[in-house]
Order: sequence, then structure tokens, then C-alpha cells
Amino acid sequence: MALCEPMLNQSVGAQLCIGGLLIVPMAGCGGTSSSNVSQVSCMSFSVSGACNDLSDVGSLVSSMCAAGPAPTGTGGVIADGTYVLSAVVGYDCGDAGGLPPQSQTIVISNGCVQGVARVAGQTISTTQSFTVSGNEITASVVCPPGQTGTQAPTFTATASSLTVFYPSPFDQVEVYSRH
Repeated sequence: MALCEPMLNQSVGAQLCIGGLLIVPMAGCGGTSSSNVSQVSCMSFSVSGACNDLSDVGSLVSSMCAAGPAPTGTGGVIADGTYVLSAVVGYDCGDAGGLPPQSQTIVISNGCVQGVARVAGQTISTTQSFTVSGNEITASVVCPPGQTGTQAPTFTATASSLTVFYPSPFDQVEVYSRH
């Protein structure tokens, strides 16, 4: 698996790193709606050529640094809905300091997650399908197409938040508040 900087969206060979997550294409998932989500489909893309038509409704979040390895998530039920990045903690940041300020909005529905992020002056949209096993999430890219690679971070989900724990080499925790 190639390494990439968490939250800095970049291509690494044939791989794409978005939010520290290396993602791989696979068949899309369904498109049901929930009370907070209108028809999210892993296979529907924007007319503009972006991976989705989401607007980033979050504010820029500055990352914090903490000592030691990233903790491990405890699992839970990931509820469909809209989530906004509310905190980022990097572990063992060293002299590099934290990541640049960033914002993210994600919409989760029926095993699909569509996201839009602003970081380092760029706006990036993605669509991924995901599966959950215990406290691990495995995400696979649907858009942008043609990308390869996977990572299975752990997570903790509550009724009001989703926290994603990326282990080494990323050592990062992202907290999303449900809206």
C-alpha cells in the first residue's frame, strides 16, 4: 500500500488519497433516501463532472497534535445522514505540526458516502461505497473512477457523531458531527 498524507488529496501512482483513505473502485451500492438524505446513489455523478453535487457546509477546522499512536474506535451503528468535520487530531506529528485547515461535509446513505472537502485551496468531491465489520470501515472508490488501494480504519459511531481512527502510517482521528 502506498503512503499518502492524510487529508491532502493526492494521487500516488495509480492510487488516490482522500482524507487519508486509500480507495479502490468496485460496484456501486443502492440509492435509498433517509430523513436527512435525498437519493444518494453510489453510481450517480454530477452533471458538472464532479463526483457529487454536495456543498461543503462546514467551517475550516485546524488540526491538533497529540502524542502516541492514534487510538482505536469501538464501532457502533453508522446512521444515514449528513456529517460535518468538527475536529482533526494528528498523533506523533513531530516537527511537521498539524495539517492545513480543512473542512469536510459527507452524506452517508445505504452503504454509500459522498463527500466534499476544502483543503489547501482545493475543493475535492468523492463517492465511495463502504462496508462495516465490527469496528472497521472498508471504503472503496466509485468516483473518481480508476483509482486503486484500500485502508480499513476503525470508527466509533453515536447518534450524533462519527469518529474515524486512522492507524499508522496516518495516525489521525477525524470527528464528524451529525447534522
